[in-house]
Amino acid sequence: MNDVWRRLPAREAEAVGIKEYAQNYAEILTTLGALSRVGVVCLSETPFGPVADPAVVKVMNERLATFNEAAARAAATAGAHFVDVWTPFTVAADELASGSGETGLSLWSDGVHLSDLGDALMQQRVEAFFTASGLISAITM
Repeated sequence: MNDVWRRLPAREAEAVGIKEYAQNYAEILTTLGALSRVGVVCLSETPFGPVADPAVVKVMNERLATFNEAAARAAATAGAHFVDVWTPFTVAADELASGSGETGLSLWSDGVHLSDLGDALMQQRVEAFFTASGLISAITM
C-alpha cells in the first residue's frame, strides 16, 4: 500500500515498483514456506478508502489492485494460501456509501487504516478462511 501511495505524491524514490515488489514477495514466500510445516497464508491489501479526491483514490486503487494481483500470483506459484479481502471490503464500502442517509460508518479511520468496523470485517474474513481451510486443525495436531 505504501509503495502505491508513495508513487502518487512524487515520492517515487521511496517506492518499490511492481516488478521489484513481486520479486521481493516471491522471495519472502520461499523463505516462509521453508520454515512452515502447514503452509503460508497471505492476505490481499484492502482498497484505499476516502483518503483524497475520489478520482485520485480511484487511480490509487487501480494501482494497488496490480500489487494484489502480483501477490496472488506469487502465492499461487509458491503454493501459499491467498485470502482476498479486497473484494469484501469493496462490496462493504459500496454498500455503506449507497445506504439511505449518512450512517457515519466507514471501514477506515482515515482512508488507509482500518476502523473498528474494518477490523471486524477483516476478522470475519480471516476467521472464515481458517474455518474453511482446516489449517487450525493441522497446526494443533
